[in-house]
Amino acid sequence: DKQAWTWEHMALTRARAIAGENALARRVEEIIRRTLTAPRDPDKLVRDVADMRARIEREHHAASSWDVKYLRGGLVDVDFISQFLQLRHATKAPDVLSPPTRVAIARLLDHGWLSAADADTLQAAHKLWQSIQGMLRLTLDRDPSSSDHSDLPKALRQALARATGEPDFDRLVLRMTDTAQAVMAIYERIIGNPARERHE
Repeated sequence: DKQAWTWEHMALTRARAIAGENALARRVEEIIRRTLTAPRDPDKLVRDVADMRARIEREHHAASSWDVKYLRGGLVDVDFISQFLQLRHATKAPDVLSPPTRVAIARLLDHGWLSAADADTLQAAHKLWQSIQGMLRLTLDRDPSSSDHSDLPKALRQALARATGEPDFDRLVLRMTDTAQAVMAIYERIIGNPARERHE
């Protein structure tokens, strides 16, 4: 299944050697770099990425807006945009590759493969979703993905607002909705719509 290779290569954009002898680490980094900078069919790449995201949506559909990883417009979509653009352009500019998503987005902006507006939206979304995800993991002893707004304890709602720089919880909820929609607009423009056109 060649689509699986695309998925593996997307995951590989996050890989790096963190232990072992220097010579081995350099060898591993070289293999990763060579794999990620290989020439690709751009039409197949965008179809594979969109198909993989649709598969994740079927298998891990977000039950609520608090599942910020799988929420449409959430962390997975931010990562998919970054990973797709890295694989799409690394052949021409290997230095665009970076395991941290925020660094990859900045490099994609520097090379002109993301507009300043899109890069700002993605960076802000990434920071917001990570802040919410981290707070929920630290404070809830259950899966937050099945919770609605009213189900979250009042103290947690207040803490979430503070952690994300919002004056109150209602403003945070509005920001989450706006952020998810903004990320999805970028996803559709860069991946979703082009993939559908190439499936026709």
